[in-house]
Amino acid sequence: AQELKTLLGEAFGAEIPVVGKATGAKKPIALEFDAAFERDQIRLVTTKDGVRIVNGEAKVYGVYEFLERSAGMRFYFPGPLGTIVPKRTSLEVPEGTVDVKPDYTQRSCDMSWGRNGRWYDPDGLGEVTGSVMTSLWRTAQARMRLAPRIPCCHGQNTMFHLYDRFGKTHPEYFALLKDKDGNFYRDDVNSKWQGHRGHLCHTGPVWEQIYRDAVEKVRAGEKYIDVMAQDGMQRCLCETCEAAYSKDPDDPNYATELMWRNTANLAKRLTADGLDAYVTQMAYTPYNRIPEIDLPPNVLVMIARRGPWSKGTPGQIEKENAGIREWTKKLGHKVWLWNY
Repeated sequence: AQELKTLLGEAFGAEIPVVGKATGAKKPIALEFDAAFERDQIRLVTTKDGVRIVNGEAKVYGVYEFLERSAGMRFYFPGPLGTIVPKRTSLEVPEGTVDVKPDYTQRSCDMSWGRNGRWYDPDGLGEVTGSVMTSLWRTAQARMRLAPRIPCCHGQNTMFHLYDRFGKTHPEYFALLKDKDGNFYRDDVNSKWQGHRGHLCHTGPVWEQIYRDAVEKVRAGEKYIDVMAQDGMQRCLCETCEAAYSKDPDDPNYATELMWRNTANLAKRLTADGLDAYVTQMAYTPYNRIPEIDLPPNVLVMIARRGPWSKGTPGQIEKENAGIREWTKKLGHKVWLWNY
């Protein structure tokens, strides 16, 4: 109600009243909730008596759907530059019912970088910080109708925190790397690696630890287990990993079969344990190819695509879209996308 009041008030340059029930003197825009609706399902009903906005659990989404459809508003990012509110003297809505359900239930974007930019500032005076920034950010998330996100982003560190937990006590969990002088070392707390820390030995005992942790998490109520490797995955040089990699020395996706086999095995073990959970994994270098092994139905795959950055390369978008279709055929169900 507050968003309708604020945004329509800006459009009309007038005070928009909020009342508990219709008086009959004016045609109302009524807000309703239907517990039978899915989270972000919406119904817009317009009759001669006014407009009804019926929402699911995400109760404010119907408001933004109505304002975009009927008042021409657009919400790109926080602040006046990213919020389009056309000036109006009337609002005419055709009679009828419009049902809205999203094609994509996973909808998110990264607004954490640069959200203190001057363009976010409601007054245009300078950078936004603190509670004002947080409020604008949350409002933007709602106006863009984002949805709860399935975890799939370097979960071996972000979900399991393996480096923090075992970097001192279990060096055998971590990848065997080589320094510029040819000396071997583990990527544990004593690592010489200067990039993202905590790369694993994917043929070592760490996957048993991941399995035990996954069982504990699922029994505690977690539905999605993110097993994506650390960012910028480094090649473990131990003998067993080298034997499991692609035999092509120039293969950029040398770990494809190894990583997807580990992912599939974990998913199968959870099912065998009677645990209802999904294992999430991203198709990412160096395991970006579709593997030869079969993947169980409780493996959910995210695919990284360059999106608009591919437009400058002839044929790149078509190649990326073909890859999406191939992954979908392999799995027998939808993938979801990380779009740069």
